Amino acid sequence: MDLILKTKLSEFAPLRVHGQNLHQLSPQLLALLKRNNVDMADIELATPKISHTRGEIQWFSHSRLEYKPFASLDEAKRQAVNIQVAQFIEAVLALAGRLEAETGNTEHNEVQLLRGSVSGIGVDHTYFAETATGADKAVLLCCWGCSESVEQEKFHEMSASGKPSLVLTDDTELKKDARHEAPVPDAEPDLLQPDVTAPEVMSSRNERAPQPERRTWNWRRLVPFLLMLLLLLLLLLLMRGCGAIGLPPMLGGGFGLPSVGAPSIGMPLTGGDAAETEQSLRTEIAALKARLANDLQACTIEEPQAGLVSPVEDIPVAEPQTEPSAEERLTREGSFVGAVNVSLVWNNRHDLDLVVEDPNGELIYFQNKQSISGGYLDVDMNAGRAQTATPIENIKWNDLDAAPRGVYKVYVVYFSSYAIDADIDPTDFTVTTTIDGESTVTEGRVSKDRLKKRIFVTSFELE
Repeated sequence: MDLILKTKLSEFAPLRVHGQNLHQLSPQLLALLKRNNVDMADIELATPKISHTRGEIQWFSHSRLEYKPFASLDEAKRQAVNIQVAQFIEAVLALAGRLEAETGNTEHNEVQLLRGSVSGIGVDHTYFAETATGADKAVLLCCWGCSESVEQEKFHEMSASGKPSLVLTDDTELKKDARHEAPVPDAEPDLLQPDVTAPEVMSSRNERAPQPERRTWNWRRLVPFLLMLLLLLLLLLLMRGCGAIGLPPMLGGGFGLPSVGAPSIGMPLTGGDAAETEQSLRTEIAALKARLANDLQACTIEEPQAGLVSPVEDIPVAEPQTEPSAEERLTREGSFVGAVNVSLVWNNRHDLDLVVEDPNGELIYFQNKQSISGGYLDVDMNAGRAQTATPIENIKWNDLDAAPRGVYKVYVVYFSSYAIDADIDPTDFTVTTTIDGESTVTEGRVSKDRLKKRIFVTSFELE
């Protein structure tokens, strides 16, 4: 391809037909012109390439001819090109008028596409190439299908009387996409980044801002309390140890000394004292054994008496939950079944895509959601970060009479897998085709080893 021209998005922004960029519909436009015998033997529509970062559109040619600007031509060639392009515009608008009369709808897709395609065509962006045989395209049209944000000289239709009449009228201008108002759209703020602001300047001089007073805990204040607590623990241990060996507890008046008449720890016991101590220990041991026997008896499980056992009630078993049907999922997503309808359902978080090829050969999927024939993708799920385990994708035609007659082909694409459901492979799916209320179900499965490949599932014919 040869680069011919660069234009700014602020001057010429692409028009949109029912929410879709008109330039993306160029294959449908050329097929429509060819199907209705519009002469394009010497007319070439330049191929646009939009760059939002640079705020411009680049226009390319496929014919490899040496094109010259319209302004560099002599008067005779200008007149010939003027008539040639004006006849092309007249034929396109005449076809749009005929389709509007047949359908009775000014908002029809094909009518809007035809009228929008001739918008933006002017002498300032038209090129001409000399050809020896005349078989190649001789006239190249740039800036077609764009809104006219600047004044430019238009082509005129040369009538039989030689009086020029303006071909393009106000009713051919379509609604411009608001996203192309400016050459470079403003970047959206990153909501994931923290809000970092510059520090406040305290004064004009390089003075350091006063720091708030920091309060620190003085651990030395705890030392007396810890020492007192330690002494109390030692005193309790000494008193408990004296009681365990049969000595009377220490009295406060003695400050750790035994009371009068009590034997000290280091003194040997006499015969009477030893017998008394032994008898005391035996009595305490017997009391402990009796207490242990009572505790064991309290822990014994009693045998139930006959006839007092209540029957065990049956615990109800929860029924397995069924996955929602295609119609339930459509209702959940705020949609409904169309007159001609194709739906795809599966039961995991992987991203599957539904693709339908209409009888005109146009593919309807996530990158081409609206077709010339009136079909559109209205539900697209598990794309990006929004995943669900019960997804659905749906393509439909709401008007049965307006849907094209012929064979429709249905495909499924395994676009990407989700980490949580990585162990689920292959993925089972169900495709339901509905024509005027009558449905046909086709089941299948697709594996991630066929990633991003279009897999044929089924076809149906609308008579």
